[in-house]
Amino acid sequence: MTKVVAVGGCHIHGYPVGIPGFMSFASRLLRREGVEHSCSLHGTLNLNSIPTIATILREQQPDVLIVQMGNYEFQSDLLRRTRKLIGLSSSPKHSKILMVEHRVATTDPYRIFSPTKIQRLKLMAKHVWVELFGRYLIDVATSSARAKKFFAWLSEQNTKHVVILSPLPAFDQTVQPLRKIGASLFRTLSRKYNFDYIDAMRLVGERKDFFFDNIHLNAYGHELVGQAVAEAIVQKQHYEQESEVYSASYYQEV
Repeated sequence: MTKVVAVGGCHIHGYPVGIPGFMSFASRLLRREGVEHSCSLHGTLNLNSIPTIATILREQQPDVLIVQMGNYEFQSDLLRRTRKLIGLSSSPKHSKILMVEHRVATTDPYRIFSPTKIQRLKLMAKHVWVELFGRYLIDVATSSARAKKFFAWLSEQNTKHVVILSPLPAFDQTVQPLRKIGASLFRTLSRKYNFDYIDAMRLVGERKDFFFDNIHLNAYGHELVGQAVAEAIVQKQHYEQESEVYSASYYQEV
């Protein structure tokens, strides 16, 4: 009996509720291939969930660990920050900043000051780099550091077979560039630590018929990913069985 444990985000269980996740399809295909197995699913986890995942591994001792992460971490919130910045342009906070700057520059610091639209736009332009692109780069660096830490920790857990899925593609163009960075990093780290790697970014592609919305798979997308997961498990088992047969025949000849 092969014990399979899957950890990751909402796609582990399927989203929205009612859509079977890719592990449901993977389990169905494994049964079809005659692979006796149990499957334990743990969603809403991310690269910061090392303590929780450590407990899961210690208690369940899986033969196969499926990791589907990176969607939460490698997801830009540039749109949210843009809206926030535009909203703040008329907020009391920005009025206070403008007032302080005005008092520093004027010879009459106590004169009543009401910032004009032009002054508000200048303030937005002044802070746009830090608020948007500066924090965007910080997000990339932070998420990459978390991924490296997670993979290094995972390599020390002595799990027999680890299968890594890349972050999934997205149709939101403020998200997709980050997801691509995450997929490339996951590929590099998987090779470094000898984990099996499934490039879901390339597998699913940018085909809207595989998506429920801009960032979540539908049943067709889950089935596609589930097939890749099942194939990775079956191929690994076939390889191990062939290795055992080869070793047995070798020692018999000796």
